[in-house]
Amino acid sequence: MSPSLYQQQGYLHLPGFYKPHQLAPLAAVLLKHHRAWLRQHQAAYQRGLINSHSLSADPALTEQDKMVLFQTIAAPTLLAQITPIFPRAPRFLNTQLFFDPYHRDQHNYWHRDVQYTGLDEAAQRSVMLQQNVLHCRIALRPERGLELIAGSHQRWDSPQEYAVRMGKPPYRPHDDLPGSTRIAMQSGDVLLFSANMLHRGLYGHQRLAFDIIYCDDHPDLLAFRSAAVLPTPAQLAMLPASLF
Repeated sequence: MSPSLYQQQGYLHLPGFYKPHQLAPLAAVLLKHHRAWLRQHQAAYQRGLINSHSLSADPALTEQDKMVLFQTIAAPTLLAQITPIFPRAPRFLNTQLFFDPYHRDQHNYWHRDVQYTGLDEAAQRSVMLQQNVLHCRIALRPERGLELIAGSHQRWDSPQEYAVRMGKPPYRPHDDLPGSTRIAMQSGDVLLFSANMLHRGLYGHQRLAFDIIYCDDHPDLLAFRSAAVLPTPAQLAMLPASLF
């Protein structure tokens, strides 16, 4: 793994990181969560929601199921790829599961995760250069993957990028942007990418992508973390406590 390459481009694609048999226990837990989520949130799904979050707090999962999630989050082989990216040891923030929209013609959208934090634009510009938030995406199925603007985690939008991201007429958030990179993923691939960069999901092929979010050990970032997503004391005894 090359931390310098990640710092330069804002992402690293690790093809075939997991073998099918390694993903099987995780896939079973994710499908169990997803079926329960769909039953409970069908109306929101039909209105356009394309991800769920806080899987480790899902009451539909058993403690054993959640331990499968935590063991994935804290796997030494995965942390060996992630830890060099951070100036100090990373912390676990949350999980998400991404899937295709209910309506097949639903548009995707360019965004930076920082735009959903409630910070004003000046603060967004500042924190994105000072705080690291990393998505670790594990593809459970072959999918179209992600489209991103390499290097945009280290700079603010160009005028066109800003107009598209914010949907300022005549632009729309799903309009194509110049200089983008599309990264298709196969089952077992891992994609590490900065939450601060311009990116959008690519729908289709019945995607099922599990995202683990890691962040700097910083109180402003950990304030977004709910205690409900953390391991129980018994689970934590079998995990690296510093991560959680």
